[in-house]
Amino acid sequence: MSQESIILSIEIIHLTDTHRIRTTLVTDQNIHVLNYCNETKYVDVGHVLKLTKCDFLAHMPDLEVCIIAITSITDISPLANHEKLEYLELFYSMTDDLSPLAGLKNLKHLN
Repeated sequence: MSQESIILSIEIIHLTDTHRIRTTLVTDQNIHVLNYCNETKYVDVGHVLKLTKCDFLAHMPDLEVCIIAITSITDISPLANHEKLEYLELFYSMTDDLSPLAGLKNLKHLN
């Protein structure tokens, strides 16, 4: 099943192309479908207070931009191995441990 068909079949994601995901219509119960979007370079699931998990990010090795601001996410360890990550927004999230970001040498913008 292609990334587009997974996303279209659940009708929750606004997808510009196979590398870019932007949505506010996700919850902890349906976010797991993003586990299959392993070519994603840009993901924006910010402004979703009901979102507490970001495990799906571990399946996006090419991620360069990640917006998880204004969520209830507490654990950002799924980002620890994202060597290509350059931009991360997580302001007004529930995250208090930034240590998973310590090894991200390409991270240029942290908000």
